[in-house]
Amino acid sequence: MTIEMSPELTKMIRSWRIEEGPSRREVAARATRHLGLDPSDNQLAGRALCSEAAELLGGEPWN
Repeated sequence: MTIEMSPELTKMIRSWRIEEGPSRREVAARATRHLGLDPSDNQLAGRALCSEAAELLGGEPWN
């Protein structure tokens, strides 16, 4: 599955992971639900989403 990282999604992922602190699985599930895709609670997908969002925002990884 490929997810296009819009600025909105990037900021949402950062907010979820830093402010709310869900697991990577939950980040993947929230992102796929937000985008209307088949739900995914894959930990590796969540890690990739967090890493990509951190890179796009130009900060330190908060994976």
